[in-house]
Amino acid sequence: MGHPGKKAPGITAAVVAILLFRAAPALPVQDPAPEAAARQDTAEALQRVDALLLALRPGDARAALEPVADRASYDPGVAVRLGRILAGDGDLQGAMLQLRAAVLLAPDDAEARLALGEAYLDAHQVAEAMEELRRASELAGARSEAEPRAARPLLVLGVSLQRLGDLAGSSRALERAVALDGKNPEALYRLGVTELLASRWSDAAATLTRALAIDDGLAPAYFSRALAASRLGNGTMVVDDMKRFLELAPDAPQAAQARAVVETAASRATPPATEAKAPPPA
Repeated sequence: MGHPGKKAPGITAAVVAILLFRAAPALPVQDPAPEAAARQDTAEALQRVDALLLALRPGDARAALEPVADRASYDPGVAVRLGRILAGDGDLQGAMLQLRAAVLLAPDDAEARLALGEAYLDAHQVAEAMEELRRASELAGARSEAEPRAARPLLVLGVSLQRLGDLAGSSRALERAVALDGKNPEALYRLGVTELLASRWSDAAATLTRALAIDDGLAPAYFSRALAASRLGNGTMVVDDMKRFLELAPDAPQAAQARAVVETAASRATPPATEAKAPPPA
């Protein structure tokens, strides 16, 4: 409280500022078109990056992000994708640094929290990962309640719960995401992976087949379906899917495992070589 009869200096300064503002010439109205175009360019670039990262093509994702990469310092969406690209390249320290910056830019962004949690998991920092993943699930759940017809928050919620080990909750969220956006191959792929982790082999194979019917270039869906097929005893599908996976993502972290499966199958299919015999004596 100020003393009676004395002017509060802050009020005087505020009055002066208001008078100066009123006396200042009007600034020219900025054309909103360039800003809107920039936002559209960023949104389209991020969609391409997401598709390439899902397909295990971090190098191509980096190239797709390049036109808007300079916005990472103030755009959390760009910052998250840059962090995920670094993680895909195996630079976990750089990824965690970048994703922590993204979370600082947007503390209530569930996708930023999810990406940071996944990077922590890859770096075996389990406590930090669980904290971020729990926060991601809370934020995504709240957004889903606020936007009940939006599939994306449900997808983020489902993946967060999957990483937390809540496979039943993950399935429910991802099934709802698929119901809202059945043409989204990522939602089907994520649901198929949850079913795979829950040992629901037939469901997983069927769901992943649906994802591949929409996007036949979705490399990790082939790998995951091969794992389900191996549990179902479908050796032909295992080998065919691993071969297709290697065609699409030869440099992916799972490539060595896929090659081992294909090579083992090839060695079993090749008949043993016959030993050369000496000619009979004359």
